[in-house]
Amino acid sequence: MKVMIGMMVAHTGAWLTVCLGKHQPHNVTFYLANGLVYLAGLLEVKDFPPLWGHLDAHALWHAATPLLSYAFYHFLAADGCVSSPPALEGKGLKSL
Repeated sequence: MKVMIGMMVAHTGAWLTVCLGKHQPHNVTFYLANGLVYLAGLLEVKDFPPLWGHLDAHALWHAATPLLSYAFYHFLAADGCVSSPPALEGKGLKSL
């Protein structure tokens, strides 16, 4: 668990360095998605007994994970379109 938390902090630090280095409108998506990932991570670290016999912290973590992954993917797609628009032009795609 400590190794995964350390990797998560390192991953966030690397992307935070990139986002703070270039101010793009889609960086807000990164800040929001990453903040929510840390909040959802608290569900894994601070466990609580099941509510109504079924809904525990681990179940809520799994419910949040797909939505947070989609939000981070949206940031990555937007960043890729802004970072490399010449590569997109030949493929009939437009940058954001």
